[in-house]
Amino acid sequence: MSYRKKSFLLFGGDYNPNQWDEKTLHEDMALFHVAGVNTVILPVFSWAKLEPSEGVYDFGWLDHILDVLDAENIQYILATPTSAQPAWMSEKYPEVLPVDIEGRRRTHGMRVFFCYNSAKYRERAEAIAKAMAHRYAKRSGLAGWHVANEYGTSCYCDVCQKKFQLCSR
Repeated sequence: MSYRKKSFLLFGGDYNPNQWDEKTLHEDMALFHVAGVNTVILPVFSWAKLEPSEGVYDFGWLDHILDVLDAENIQYILATPTSAQPAWMSEKYPEVLPVDIEGRRRTHGMRVFFCYNSAKYRERAEAIAKAMAHRYAKRSGLAGWHVANEYGTSCYCDVCQKKFQLCSR
């Protein structure tokens, strides 16, 4: 772990290698070294791949990518993938979807498109975040955690209205 304790500027960004093949992953490593990339953030929008069905986790693909990054001395910041809930969640629990100002429940298909006050969304987001924390907390290449940073979806459901009214008093 000593190479990770050096004082240096973190240089890198979001990385989505789960979207291509093994050859490309290794080509990326070579290019990262040429460019001086020493840190990547992942798996920002991969909730559906990490939890293909409720409570069933598939971390094998991420384990492999982290092993490659470790072997290449590239550290990583693990992101909670909670900015893009899986389709199964929106279908099974439609209350996680936001309601527009006209009172229409929106449909699945965009990132950061959920009701922030949905108890079910919060429950499932907590579950995947805990599963990731338990699995990866002790990895030597882990430089930090990235918690969702994209906000902006407005929701006008009954729950949000009640929460707003409570805060407005």
